[in-house]
Amino acid sequence: MHLTLRVRLGLVLPIVALLLSLLATLLVARLGGQLLESSVGNSTGLVAGMTSDEVERMLFEQYRELTLVGGLLGDGSQGPNAQRELLQLVQSRDTDYAWIGIAATDGRVLVGTGGYLEGQRVTDRAWFTRGLREGNVGDLHEDPQLAQARPGQTGDLQRFVDVGVPLTDGAGNAWGVLGASLNLGWARTAEDTLSRSAAGAPRRELVVASPSGEVLFAPGDAQSLVGMTLQGESVNESKAGHAGYSVEKWPDGKTYLVGYAPMPGTHQVAAPNWLILVRQPADAAQAPVQGLQLQIILVGVLAGVVFAGIGWVLAGRVAGPLGAIADAARRIEAGERGTPIPQISGNDEIAVLADSLGKLMNSLVTRERALEGLTQQLERRVEERTMELSTANERLETLSGTDGLTGLSNRRQFNEVLEREWQRAQRHRIPVSLILGDIDHFKLYNDTYGHQQGDECLRRVSAALAQTIARGSDLAARYGGEEFAVILTHTDADGAMHAARRLLGTIRAYKIPHSASLVTDHVTVSLGVASIIPDPESSLGPADLIRLADTALYQAKDQGRDRAVAAVDDAGEINMADSVG
Repeated sequence: MHLTLRVRLGLVLPIVALLLSLLATLLVARLGGQLLESSVGNSTGLVAGMTSDEVERMLFEQYRELTLVGGLLGDGSQGPNAQRELLQLVQSRDTDYAWIGIAATDGRVLVGTGGYLEGQRVTDRAWFTRGLREGNVGDLHEDPQLAQARPGQTGDLQRFVDVGVPLTDGAGNAWGVLGASLNLGWARTAEDTLSRSAAGAPRRELVVASPSGEVLFAPGDAQSLVGMTLQGESVNESKAGHAGYSVEKWPDGKTYLVGYAPMPGTHQVAAPNWLILVRQPADAAQAPVQGLQLQIILVGVLAGVVFAGIGWVLAGRVAGPLGAIADAARRIEAGERGTPIPQISGNDEIAVLADSLGKLMNSLVTRERALEGLTQQLERRVEERTMELSTANERLETLSGTDGLTGLSNRRQFNEVLEREWQRAQRHRIPVSLILGDIDHFKLYNDTYGHQQGDECLRRVSAALAQTIARGSDLAARYGGEEFAVILTHTDADGAMHAARRLLGTIRAYKIPHSASLVTDHVTVSLGVASIIPDPESSLGPADLIRLADTALYQAKDQGRDRAVAAVDDAGEINMADSVG
């Protein structure tokens, strides 16, 4: 079959234009997809690292609380009834404690909440054997005997983390071990925090695994994972101490975007080296990527169709003059010498060809500009994503020293400033003071008004703290949970107690309702105040100032709360020097 020049040109030009357009579109879509996927993945890896820090912090806070309880037990001379009453009080204030007990150095349990294990020997328990040497946080394990002693507790409430704290008398001689079994309330708290931080985004789930990859904790709808051993890039990389993200297929057959991070090990206490994994379905995480790719492909197809139509019109304009010229040439060859060469209005054949080629080139330039516009749009989106990541990094740098809820300094900033001010006070022989505070019955507040109102209460108390502590050289920090701390530079005990009185008055003036309080009908605080003039010849350090303030805080609670108690250190002995209600 003979095809005319117009048909041949009309087929070749549109097909070439369409193929080139599709090729360029696919390349741009692939590049954009890779950049967006990397952005989402890095965000998930960052969340995994922050969650890892939060899990370790919560476990350390439980260990620290038990250490404080151990300090209240002293040399163990109070007797079993007083000891049991103290342990029952601690357990009632925090439902994460499944059991708390005291074991003598021979392994015999002297006191246990609920009577559990009393009189039995626990020399085979890791928390006891390690607790004789050092404080420790154990690994997650099942305890059928303890689970049976707690009827009505099912699921992850039957698995526990043991904590051991050595007990010593004033001379430093060990007289026992304070042990506790924690249920998985801390893990569910971390998962709830993770869910709230992902509001409006694809749901993220927390999975905790052992160093071997065995799943220790999984969300409610993924309980079948518990006990399985995971394998993949996320486990191998986090086991090697790396943090990041990967795309993996899990035992349920689904593909997830997984952020991973090891436990940071930033606290000076023996703790399990768990692997923290944060996963979300890959299809939900990659939805923005797929949307961008589809948009670019549709634009490319539309551009190809437009160019194909333009090519068909141009083919007709080129083939008409050339066909007339060829027909005239054949007639001349056939002997019709008088046949004139067709004249193209306003142009000869070369000009017509040049004009047609120019139009084709114009169409190609238009196509190129359209692609350039798409490329510029993609570059702008990449720049926007880069700026967002830079902003997030700047915020993380700020948050590294600031508590995100209250706006006060965080625990890390508190430790750095206290160490610096201690050294400065030591050089100049000037006093440095510390106030440790705790919101009275804050757990009852949360149970009554909810965690969101509890967060608002923390913010209002922090505002009162910032209002009261006005000097630029002082530092107000969130010490952990509902606890806060104030470093007062160049301030003696009288000045520190004056600041504590003003803070008590400000909190009372706020009259934040607290109907569940056992003190009064509004929010109150208990304060422990300590002041030391550091001596270069002395072995005292910042930890001793914290110890004094912490002991004074517990004295304030013992005296009925809603008050401040001051402690001074006299030759290594703690004395309660002042108390105001």
